[in-house]
Amino acid sequence: MASVWKYLLVLSLAYIHQSDSRYSLHLEDTLYLPFEYTPIPRYEYNRNAAGRVRYDPTYNFAYVAGQDLIHVVNMEDILHMDNVYHIHEPGFRFTDIVLCGEYVIAPADNTVDRDDGKLFIFKKYNFVSQEMPLMQVIDLEHNPAHIAVSENCQKVLVSLEGEAWEENGVFHDPEGGVSIIIFPSSDLGVQPSHKVLDFTAFNPQSDDYIQRGVRHVYPNSTFSQDLEPEGITLRYDENVAYVSLQENNAIAELDVSDFSSARVVELFPLGYKSWHDLLMDPSDWDQDIRMQKWRVYGMYQPDAVQYFEVDGTGYLLCANEGAAKEYPSWSEVKRGQELMLENLVHAGVAQSMKDALLTTSNLGRLEFSVVNGKEADGKISDFYSFGARSFSIRRADNPSTIVYDSGDLTGLHHQSLAPSLFNTDPQEGSLTVLQTRDTRSDNRGAEPESVAVGTVDGEKLFFIGNERSSSVEVYSVRHGVTNPVFHNITYGTPFIEVGKTWETLYQEHNTGDLDPEGLEFIEARDSPVLEPLLLVSGSVSGTLSLFKISKVDEIEDDLLANKVNDLFSHADNDSNELLSIEEHQWLVMEGDVDNNHRVDKDEFFTDFNPKVGLLADKLDFVFNELDVDNNRYLNSFDTNALFYLSDRDATGSLTRDQFSREWKRILHDNIDLS
Repeated sequence: MASVWKYLLVLSLAYIHQSDSRYSLHLEDTLYLPFEYTPIPRYEYNRNAAGRVRYDPTYNFAYVAGQDLIHVVNMEDILHMDNVYHIHEPGFRFTDIVLCGEYVIAPADNTVDRDDGKLFIFKKYNFVSQEMPLMQVIDLEHNPAHIAVSENCQKVLVSLEGEAWEENGVFHDPEGGVSIIIFPSSDLGVQPSHKVLDFTAFNPQSDDYIQRGVRHVYPNSTFSQDLEPEGITLRYDENVAYVSLQENNAIAELDVSDFSSARVVELFPLGYKSWHDLLMDPSDWDQDIRMQKWRVYGMYQPDAVQYFEVDGTGYLLCANEGAAKEYPSWSEVKRGQELMLENLVHAGVAQSMKDALLTTSNLGRLEFSVVNGKEADGKISDFYSFGARSFSIRRADNPSTIVYDSGDLTGLHHQSLAPSLFNTDPQEGSLTVLQTRDTRSDNRGAEPESVAVGTVDGEKLFFIGNERSSSVEVYSVRHGVTNPVFHNITYGTPFIEVGKTWETLYQEHNTGDLDPEGLEFIEARDSPVLEPLLLVSGSVSGTLSLFKISKVDEIEDDLLANKVNDLFSHADNDSNELLSIEEHQWLVMEGDVDNNHRVDKDEFFTDFNPKVGLLADKLDFVFNELDVDNNRYLNSFDTNALFYLSDRDATGSLTRDQFSREWKRILHDNIDLS
């Protein structure tokens, strides 16, 4: 299976400041999963065959929940994962999955009766008897979403989104809440205690919470009905839980220390993000990637949240996906141009802003909320878009306090490293990759949606899954939670295939994990190969991929530094101590003896070996590192990509220090220092 990934593009950008390593993801295998098994396994694009994933270290099995299936995957051979078993529950859609003790616990939405969600509890797969017995099914009511479980398995929390819907002209908006389920022992086959913690106690104080920033979106629902829980996570002591209220731009804190006194303690508004000094592309009609500053705001609206600690202090890692409320008879969404044409913009708004709202290549296509930013006359003077196109770190003891936000880095990383995949949309399967580029700029951009936290060699790492661009970013907190370090961004979609449709790439098993809803970090001690791993499940592609998390050391040897300095000087034709993109390109393309604008391995070796003293048997490694699009020769695309990797401040020129960082990574263990 790994052979079909010969074109896998894994681009790394290491923002390492006086440190000795960076982390990157290296693909081991990808498994395509069926969306149904009867009468034979059937595979089809965008059927949600793989949503969430969890790993069992006892037997090296992964459990993947997708639509009405749970797949069991044998990971003993990480190069050849094997789909060995499945559970089918027709009429339901599994929304999450956890493993605890000997059990598999999975909440499921009812696709027939929205008021009748369930919690399924199975025994783990027995590979001897080839069974996965169902222990019990617990009623969960409205729209179960995410799940969190205590270490002893006796405390189970499920967020109940309680989404509103219309049927035959009748509007329904059930109360959202959190199910707390307590088992008397570690035997999950017995009857538990169960109740729902809702938000009705906050209705009398709704005006105060709205004033503080908790969004009450749909005016005909009560405040508590309008609150919609999504991601959920437990504090390490398991006495407190945090749940994101995505559409409401808030996080709720729950006291779950005791069943009888369990309650929702507080609602924390998350505030708004200013794009005044950050770069964003707000239009899908501008025919290009245009990252600019705009006088608009974003609502954070996290999907997944995960608790973690650094130096004894608790934090929440939040994927700021964004979400709007839209029903057949009502919607909070208007594009900028619609706001102007429907006379919804306040008279005091600057003319330059009005012009931008009218222009489809500026703010005219961006989706705004008509709920936020209103003056007394009901007209809008401040403009709020959905999601923050970023991830954030917040204080767990007060989630309103944000200690870090990745700002515009997600957009800039995609612009520099994978422009073909910038704000793309793999859900449009009949279109080519390039045809869908930039098509989500007017919505919520790359849409960070999933997170995982892990520790490698004592260093805390974050993994951020971006839904639309189908990428995974790797960060660490080696410089503290207020200054995370960006290490790597990984894609599965190959640049050289962007002229093909998404569905064609799927048929060729060449997509990567499209819509990475599930991320599962595996510690080295639990890994089949005793190395840290990351599992990624793609909902649109129906895939499960396994990556090794590799640590790459930076060599500070003086001889190597001298060699790289010589290389820089060789390329710096005008001796101004800066490399332009043309100089950088010339450095690699100088060996193009036949002037066909590409350099094969023989040309590269003949030209490059004298410059740096490469060992002949190491040539392939260096060439392949530079060959970004994996087409077996170097062209201007490859050299430009390497240039942007090194151009940390995006000035369009490289300092000696910037050049040195990336080239030392390529050459450090392949240079002849004799």
